[in-house]
Amino acid sequence: MGMAMFGGDLLSSDVQASESCGEPGAKDYCASSVCGPCAEGEGDCDPGQCAAGLECVEEGSIDHCRAEASCGTLDAKDYCASSVCGPCAEGEGDCDPGQCAAGLECVEEGWIDHCWAEASCGTLDAKDYCASSVCGPCAEGEGDCDPGQCAAGLECVEEGWVDHCWAEASCGTLGARDYCASSVCGPCAEGEGDCDPGQCAAGLGCVEEGSIDHCRTVETGSLEVQDDGVWKAVCCNGGTPELSAGDCEWSVSDRFLTDEGHGVKLDCLEGDPSDCVCNSTGETLHGADYSIFLPGGGPLFPNYLEETCVVVKPDGRLATDWTDSACPDFRLD
Repeated sequence: MGMAMFGGDLLSSDVQASESCGEPGAKDYCASSVCGPCAEGEGDCDPGQCAAGLECVEEGSIDHCRAEASCGTLDAKDYCASSVCGPCAEGEGDCDPGQCAAGLECVEEGWIDHCWAEASCGTLDAKDYCASSVCGPCAEGEGDCDPGQCAAGLECVEEGWVDHCWAEASCGTLGARDYCASSVCGPCAEGEGDCDPGQCAAGLGCVEEGSIDHCRTVETGSLEVQDDGVWKAVCCNGGTPELSAGDCEWSVSDRFLTDEGHGVKLDCLEGDPSDCVCNSTGETLHGADYSIFLPGGGPLFPNYLEETCVVVKPDGRLATDWTDSACPDFRLD
């Protein structure tokens, strides 16, 4: 009996559960009784998880233990939120409203916001520049703005990554991204851009021409497809687009193909191969605004990635198929 107890005592004294610790910087590293409380510079921590004389300082995605007299990294996310770092002095950040010293205001300047004197302002053209009560409402030519952030008589005009305030009678920069989307600039006249479908004046369509698309005159003619080396007409018959013995007049506008005689549009959907139909909504087709006007025509693609193209089935109906198959040429003659 004594020998068994002696053996049991040896096992309990010699075999200990080995406690390990995770990697410094891992989320909630300091929360563990194995890892914490953390020493200076260690993290990730939350308040109350640091050793005596240290404080958990917010420094972005990973917070660290710092001496109460020290501070985190300037411009780190929520830098000014910490009782160690904040309230912040002029030019310091990242801040949120109420985290700046007396006489200063947190000004939105993009990813990192800074404290500035109430009489001063942030960086012109910074993201949401005009949103700040310090910077906005913005004067003519200033930005970045959103609607309602411009001075009286001015309107925020979309011009790409940075939008600016312009007089209601004036317009932004011709050729700027989404130029025609603005109620000031659009709908656009022939040759103007950058446009998207529906942003051109009557009788014009938005034509893809690279990084900047322009408004061009709507073209009409007979839609033809090259089938077995022969150009054959295409018409919408009872909602089905198919080869036809007679010509049908089609128009092209904003990459939509419309059978004018039947008053319906060609609808060939993106995604997996499927039958095309003719309906009131239609589908934009890439190639319908450029290659279709060439003498030799060109393929039609339901999306810009050109994963599928419009083909002619053995029964003469139009459908879509993967582009590793033969993509026939279409033209407006």
